[in-house]
Amino acid sequence: MGFKGGEVKGQKNILLNKCLLDLIMLSKEKILQTVNELPEQFSIEDLFERIILLQKIELGLEQSKSGRVLSTGQARERLKKWLLK
Repeated sequence: MGFKGGEVKGQKNILLNKCLLDLIMLSKEKILQTVNELPEQFSIEDLFERIILLQKIELGLEQSKSGRVLSTGQARERLKKWLLK
C-alpha cells in the first residue's frame, strides 16, 4: 500500500494504524473469553465491537512495548485543535 504525495502526516498515521490492526492476532482464548462475557443474547454487532476493541487494546500494548508512545505534552500538542481550553 503506497501513500499519495498529497496526504498529510495524520492520514499516514491512520493508515499505518489500520494496517497494524490488520496484523494483530488474537488468541482463541481471548475471543472465547470475550464471547463468554457477553449476555446470553447479543447481536453480531455487539460481538464485532468487542472484538475490535480487544484488537485495538492489543495494538496499543504492542505499540507501548515497542516504544511507540507519546508524552503527555506531545499528546496535548497533537490533540490541541480538539481540546477545549
